[in-house]
Amino acid sequence: RARRFDLVLDFQGMLKGTVWAVAAGGPAVRVGWGPGHTKDLTWLWTHGVRYPPGKDVNRHLRHRALVDWLDVPDVPALPPDLSAADTAAVDRFLDGLEGGRPWILAYPGSSASGSHKRWDPDRFRAALDAIRTRSGGTVLVGWGPAEETEATVLAEELGAPLVPPTTIRQLAYLLGRCDLFVGMDTGPMHLAGVMGTPAVAVFGRSDPRVHGPAPHLPGAVVAGPDARHWPTRERADLPPFVDPDPERMVAAVLTILGERAGRSSPAPGGGGHRGCAS
Repeated sequence: RARRFDLVLDFQGMLKGTVWAVAAGGPAVRVGWGPGHTKDLTWLWTHGVRYPPGKDVNRHLRHRALVDWLDVPDVPALPPDLSAADTAAVDRFLDGLEGGRPWILAYPGSSASGSHKRWDPDRFRAALDAIRTRSGGTVLVGWGPAEETEATVLAEELGAPLVPPTTIRQLAYLLGRCDLFVGMDTGPMHLAGVMGTPAVAVFGRSDPRVHGPAPHLPGAVVAGPDARHWPTRERADLPPFVDPDPERMVAAVLTILGERAGRSSPAPGGGGHRGCAS
């Protein structure tokens, strides 16, 4: 409110976001989604409305529609500026790894409210074990708040390195140094894309059309039969989902790693080595 903004864009289209848009904007012009694309009639609190290209489109494309009318250039996402404090601890961890490339960051957890998005731990472990064996790479196990226990169990069962606690910036740097991210529908999946690291995402109880990796960024989605929108009342207290079959994730990972290896191969007769490093 003190900054007296001229314009507020409300990407969320929900009451909890609109309250902040009204409170922070003061006299600002508020632009959000039109009827049929919001909850709680939030379009009534806007001065102008926009319409996304459909209901079931990727969030990146949906959000782009809200700013198109500003005529701003469409530029690639840029990684955040990182300081020595962001990189030093991650470098020490990676320098101490004994396994070879590719480095594959596995993320078994999700937020507490997103527990319905978690894949069956036995199936995730089986997929990671096969990926490690068939790629010759190193699986690292990452985690965030309220996820340490699950990640520790997975790391111990795989005999894989457990990533130390990280800030968001440290996680971004770690993702940038890894060759691949594998996990579920979580924030780190999208952060991997920003850092230029391909993500293979397993979807069991959310809609990959809407929440999957941005279509213009490298990655792949492996979806089960129940990968659709689940209303809040239906997804409460659900156990981890079982499908898809782990081999589908393994195949997607090996395909991406093979494509990256091919792009980094030396020209015929040239020097260098074949690898998957970012």
